[in-house]
Amino acid sequence: MKYILTDESIFTEGHRLFRIMAISDIKDEHGNVLVHAGEKGGFVESTKNLSQDGSCWIYNNAMVFENATVTEHAQIRDNAKIYTYAKIKHRAIVRNNAEVSGCSAISNSSIVGDYAQVFGFVKIAGNSEISGNSILHQNAEIFNSNVYGNARIFGFAKVWRCSIHENSLIYDYAQVLRCKVFKNAKIYRNTYVQNKDVTSDISNPLNIKGNPNGEGK
Repeated sequence: MKYILTDESIFTEGHRLFRIMAISDIKDEHGNVLVHAGEKGGFVESTKNLSQDGSCWIYNNAMVFENATVTEHAQIRDNAKIYTYAKIKHRAIVRNNAEVSGCSAISNSSIVGDYAQVFGFVKIAGNSEISGNSILHQNAEIFNSNVYGNARIFGFAKVWRCSIHENSLIYDYAQVLRCKVFKNAKIYRNTYVQNKDVTSDISNPLNIKGNPNGEGK
């Protein structure tokens, strides 16, 4: 075991959460101590929320509850909230005031921060960074992309290697590869867009044959 639940508790959304405390030094793969024995962390509802293996940890006043899990080397920081069935794994980080819920999965080295909201069945992978007031929900998939500002991605939209920001909307079954999407742009329906700067609406359906170059799998 690397941590225990302390007697310090809080209530949120009808759930009682307990502050965690390390009972041994938690180290990374190089032997660097990330959390010292006796150091307190954030809050969980039960030991099912945070793995006893790996260097994963919940810091500050962050909360993980219901059936959400944090595993491997993932970090939850600041005032972030992870709940329902969300999974944070690999080296993913959720921080600031971000919230991840539903059956969403944040993996690889992705970061979700600021006031971003991720819920539904969203998948975020690669070296993606989701920040600002962005909202990702329903079945959106994001790979190696930056999403920030007031951007919103939802439906069954898929985004690879893109920068999505300002007030952009990507939704329905749109697929976007290696693009910059900003201002008040909307990409929707079955549109496939590649290698463009997009600042206005695009909704022309095109034939889509799976993931471009097999990316995002």
